[in-house]
Amino acid sequence: MPKITPTVKNSKKPKEIKIDIGNYNPKPKVKRKIVKLKDKEIRVIKANDKTLSYRIRFGENKSKILQLSPKGRTLIKKYPELIDFISKHFFNHSQAKDYFLNNSKLDLKLSLIYKNGLNHKKLLKLDVYFKKEKKNHVYFFKESENILANKEFMANQVFQKFGIKTIKPHFAFTDLVKRENVICYDFSNLRTFNEAIESDYITNKERDEINKKINNIKSFLELPVRKYPKKGIIDYTNVTNIFVKKVNGKIELYFTDLAVW
Repeated sequence: MPKITPTVKNSKKPKEIKIDIGNYNPKPKVKRKIVKLKDKEIRVIKANDKTLSYRIRFGENKSKILQLSPKGRTLIKKYPELIDFISKHFFNHSQAKDYFLNNSKLDLKLSLIYKNGLNHKKLLKLDVYFKKEKKNHVYFFKESENILANKEFMANQVFQKFGIKTIKPHFAFTDLVKRENVICYDFSNLRTFNEAIESDYITNKERDEINKKINNIKSFLELPVRKYPKKGIIDYTNVTNIFVKKVNGKIELYFTDLAVW
């Protein structure tokens, strides 16, 4: 009688793909207060006892809006020449020229990355060397075409309130009359979701799991925004607006270029 070899089942479970979008909190504790500074009012917003942003309206009919993260506020207080440098060169930046500043505290270089994209007029990179700290840092500046910087900053702030990971903006300026606007982020140097797919940085299975995670969060990301009950956050599912980072066996997602619509 022939010997029958028993079939051995592979009991090893497939490796779980962990997708990290942050620590989602459906009911954040949000506090707003107004601080008087000479003839200006600073609106401070906190979520879960953590300061998210500072907002100042000024100019004729308060048509100019300045928004700062805590890090942005610290930088501008410590290095006011940053604002002078950006104000002087950003809107007049030509494609062929880089701009520089060298003083006792900073080395700055402002250079063009891209001009006249789908939703922006220009993208610029600011290389900074902090002399006292002996540290380099790179910032990313954008002038938008359709979505003004104040709305982009606000949308990012909504995500932060709910504990969702973002590439955080540190500075945004909007002139509602001239329609001039600029927003500043840390230069992340991460792959977008689209780039991660095309370069095989992530597998097809990881791509599918990321898509599931994005679809799962749609219900709570289509959020009404205070004072705009019929509006919500858009562009968070755009594959070019999601950055991907692999760390410690999981995939972290960071959202950016968001907007209130």
